[in-house]
Order: sequence, then structure tokens, then C-alpha cells
Amino acid sequence: MNNIKKCPKCGFMLTSDYGTKPYCLKCGYTEGIFLHDMSKYNIKESDLELFFKDKAVKYLYNKNNFLIFILGPLFYSYSGFFWIGMFLTFFSFRVGFLVYYNLGFIIFLIYFLSTRIIYMTFSNTIILWLVNLKIKLLKKYYKDYRNKIKKYKPTSILYVILAFLMALSLSIIFYL
Repeated sequence: MNNIKKCPKCGFMLTSDYGTKPYCLKCGYTEGIFLHDMSKYNIKESDLELFFKDKAVKYLYNKNNFLIFILGPLFYSYSGFFWIGMFLTFFSFRVGFLVYYNLGFIIFLIYFLSTRIIYMTFSNTIILWLVNLKIKLLKKYYKDYRNKIKKYKPTSILYVILAFLMALSLSIIFYL
């Protein structure tokens, strides 16, 4: 499962779509093709690649739909935006309780599936916008902002569990 190949030129992850040879999205290297002068392809890592590390392709090309479907609003907490994820989870619980107890189980399933589809459609775009905003703020206030980005750990399952528990407890408190 963990047999991700790295590009020999730039170190970025190689991808392969629909039976093609593995290629690099960053510098265009294709496996099995020899380039004579590779020194002119010395490409600096972008800020988004530093922020997301090895998960950059998943965010940039929306290849994490299953994870977004499973986590829903908690995906924001998983991506490093704890308070947004907790607020959206709390809001989702509240609306879910209201829909379930007032309109029934079938309408609740329709609500659940439709909100998950909306999250799958827009979450990566919103997270990329938030990350770009965070990087702009770091550029504004720190001269050595790239080191701050390198130290940042955007994904953590602990944030997901904590946001879920806090949102659930707040929902229960406000429900009673």
C-alpha cells in the first residue's frame, strides 16, 4: 500500500493515471525517459507543497474524496483548521438532530448524503483558499516564513477526535 515512488529529479510524488507510465506533476519527469541535462530543472518547492508535504497532490487534484465523505465537516480539523471543523461539526449535529426528530429517518439520510456530497465538492477548494490565506499572513509577518511552513503539521487524527468530542458534547448540552 505504501509504495509511493518519488521523482528522482525533484523528489515530488510520481503519479500514474489509467495505465500510463508514472510521471511527475511538478517537473514533468516520466519514468523510463532519459533526460541528458537535468540541472536546468532545479525547481523550488512551492509553499503549498511545503505546507501539505506528501499530501499536496491529494489536495491540489481533489484525490481524497473518500476521506472527505467519511469525515465530513471534521475534514477541516484533519487539515489543520480545528475551530472551523469543530464549528461545522457542531452545526451539522444540530441540524441533523432537528431533521431526524422532526422529519424522520429517510429525510435525515437524504440530508446526510447531500451534505457529504457538498463537502466532497467544495472542501479542497476552501482548504486551499484558507492555506493560501495563512501563507500570505506568514509572508507578511515573518521574513523566514518557509521554515514556519515546514514545521507545520497540517493533518492529525487527534484534532479530528477532539473536534468530534467537543462538537458532540456541545450538541448534547444545547439539546437538553
